[in-house]
Amino acid sequence: MAVKKENSDKPGPDGNVDQIREILFGGHLRAFDERFELVESRLAKETDALRKATDKKFQDLERLAAEIREGAGDRLGAEINNRELALNKFELALGQSRADAENQMAAMEGRFAEQFKQIRTEIKAMHQELSKALSQADRNQASAVENLSQDKVARRDLSDLFQGLAQSLQPEKNSRGK
Repeated sequence: MAVKKENSDKPGPDGNVDQIREILFGGHLRAFDERFELVESRLAKETDALRKATDKKFQDLERLAAEIREGAGDRLGAEINNRELALNKFELALGQSRADAENQMAAMEGRFAEQFKQIRTEIKAMHQELSKALSQADRNQASAVENLSQDKVARRDLSDLFQGLAQSLQPEKNSRGK
């Protein structure tokens, strides 16, 4: 407004218009200027308060996000540790089971080897006994064959014996037929 007052000091047609305008609207213009300044100051204060509130909300949200992130990280870390612990326990149990199975298999193999050895020994003994029995049977058979060979009668001798027996039983038939 100070500029307008300077213009009103000038003589001329524009100066008179400005003076008239100042007389008619000057009070209203100053009131509007005061109101605009008041609105601008309120707007500046509210903008500043809104900026501060927004900054505070952003800080609160960032802090909350950081807390959630830390909590999730902690839970994730705990879950990882729990799973690793469970996996280690499982691996130990699996290793123990494997060792037990290998020990049982080794014991079973030992028992089987011992049983096979015993069976082989028994089979060998049975073989020896059967070989002896077979040899004895062969000797007995050979002896029986020899005895039979000594006791056997030749066919010619047997035929002569039966002829002589037949002649002695029926001497008459033989003498008549001659």
